[in-house]
Amino acid sequence: MKMKKSQFVLALGLLGFSVTAWSAPVINSIFTNYSATGVPTSISVVGTGLCASNSCTQKPAVTLGGVPLSGVSGTTLIISANLGLIPDGDYVLRLTAGGSSTTFPLTVRAKTTGGTAATVSVGATTTGLPGSDAAVANTGTSSAAILRFTIPRGAVGPAGIPGATGATGAKGDTGAAGLKGDTGATGGPGIKGDKGDKGLDGANGVGFTFKGAWTPSTNYTSMDVVTRDGSSFVALATTVGLDPVTDVAGGGGTWAMVASKGATGAAGADGAPGIDGQPGPPGDMGPPGTDGAPGIDGLQGPPGIDGLQGPPGVDGQPGPPGDMGPPGTDGAPGIDGLQGPPGIDGQPGPPGDMGPPGTDGAPGIDGLQGPPGID
Repeated sequence: MKMKKSQFVLALGLLGFSVTAWSAPVINSIFTNYSATGVPTSISVVGTGLCASNSCTQKPAVTLGGVPLSGVSGTTLIISANLGLIPDGDYVLRLTAGGSSTTFPLTVRAKTTGGTAATVSVGATTTGLPGSDAAVANTGTSSAAILRFTIPRGAVGPAGIPGATGATGAKGDTGAAGLKGDTGATGGPGIKGDKGDKGLDGANGVGFTFKGAWTPSTNYTSMDVVTRDGSSFVALATTVGLDPVTDVAGGGGTWAMVASKGATGAAGADGAPGIDGQPGPPGDMGPPGTDGAPGIDGLQGPPGIDGLQGPPGVDGQPGPPGDMGPPGTDGAPGIDGLQGPPGIDGQPGPPGDMGPPGTDGAPGIDGLQGPPGID
């Protein structure tokens, strides 16, 4: 039966690909081969580094879902098996050689008529850390797989021999203009200019008329100046009786403040002491002062002469009984008194408890023999 390359109906989910012993494996494409009737017959894995040895004399063992597949042949690793007997489903394809294994998930589906061919392409290849495992991942879809490979970086080789010095290059183009420099320091003062021409005379100013302290009865005209409560005010219009302080506090219009009352100045220096005046009359006696601290005791004076003995005083009330003193020492025993008469016998006491049995007495003398009995 003639074989043809399949329209890829296997949904290839390459989520992880590990290589332990094989060196730098690269998979270019994976196909499922079908018969003319659409039955899957074999799997083709096209790539390099998929053999257990450089001459490919030993092929890896292959299992699909744990079931061994036979017929492994070809330098492109064509796995021949009766795939038509395997039910559709998701499986794990495992390649084992020399104790190392490579696995990837594989979905088996029967070819349907009129289906769209699936594609597999190789995407980016990145370099992994030295000593790490190689890996491959599908960054596309199940019908348009894009394989991204990660190949471990090899060990750093020895430094190469320095190359010869290259020829001098051609002169480069003129570079672009540099950035604008910082502003320079400020220059010194310039030379003084010539004196200017005399200006025109100004217009005559308006004069003020000082009227002294403001009074409510005076008639003031414009530009009259008065003082009020320490501040000075100028009249803006003719007015009489309008207090300038009240007018300015209300917004002005008739009066305007010229200068407000200044703050109280600092106290002046003390003047020279005046001449003492005549003594005044004695003031009232003040309240008694606080007792001073007790003075030091004076020396004891000589004893005074004893006075005459006064008359006896009246006896005072008896004091309360004192506490009982401690018992006195027992006196010597007295002489025994005379024996008194016998007392009356008391009532007989209750019988005493029975005493223990007495000791058996000695055996008595045998009695006389009695008369003989009647027959």
